[in-house]
Amino acid sequence: GAEEGLPGLMVLRALGGGLQIEYSHDGIATSAVATVGQDVKTLTVEVAAMIKENGNWCVEHQRVTDDIRMMNERYAQANIKVVWDGELNHFFAPPSVATNMAGWFTCTETITGFVMTAESRDVIDASGLSADNMRVIYVPEWIRGEAFLGDELVQGEADGVAFATNIFSNALDRAYIDTCFISSLSTTNTVPPHEVTHLFEVGHEDDLWNLMYENTTSADDPRGSKRLTQKQVDKIRSKGIERNKLK
Repeated sequence: GAEEGLPGLMVLRALGGGLQIEYSHDGIATSAVATVGQDVKTLTVEVAAMIKENGNWCVEHQRVTDDIRMMNERYAQANIKVVWDGELNHFFAPPSVATNMAGWFTCTETITGFVMTAESRDVIDASGLSADNMRVIYVPEWIRGEAFLGDELVQGEADGVAFATNIFSNALDRAYIDTCFISSLSTTNTVPPHEVTHLFEVGHEDDLWNLMYENTTSADDPRGSKRLTQKQVDKIRSKGIERNKLK
């Protein structure tokens, strides 16, 4: 309880799924109990990493562990627990990619929307990951793709790409959605949670502090904490439940 002379002192106690708050004001003791961790959902992810041309893994296990920890921290505010079994499936590049490890394209934009390339589908098949869960696949080089800038089809490089249902609607792509590619060259572990959030059909935001800011910045950057808005949280949960990705 509050000690004499400290009328605003608060005492917090965890009570299972609740938080008890006790305080005194003007000599009157008051308490309240708030529910925490209510309706927690679980998101299961599977992870794979392509083997580089020199035979080494393109990403170390500790890097993936840190990335998943970051994802858990960002999703905690949505009452979502990210679960990864710790298995990092290493696989060789399929023939369509092995001959041009640094130059293959993941997707291209057409007049009817974005489509995955055959190389991307080959990589997902080679990864050995299940379509039942969200798939996170690390590749050795930058993520390359083509998109229209006005009337001009331009090529670009990125830290990651998400094959989300609302963007990739081509019939050939349907078995490969709910997958994201992460460049092992990326230097910030906010990229995987950013790309996985795209898989819930959440788009980019203009605020630097937001996890869905379009350009890569670290959560350690003093300009941005990489948080989510309540609107984004609501969409992640609704889409995840709707598509049976949150248990």
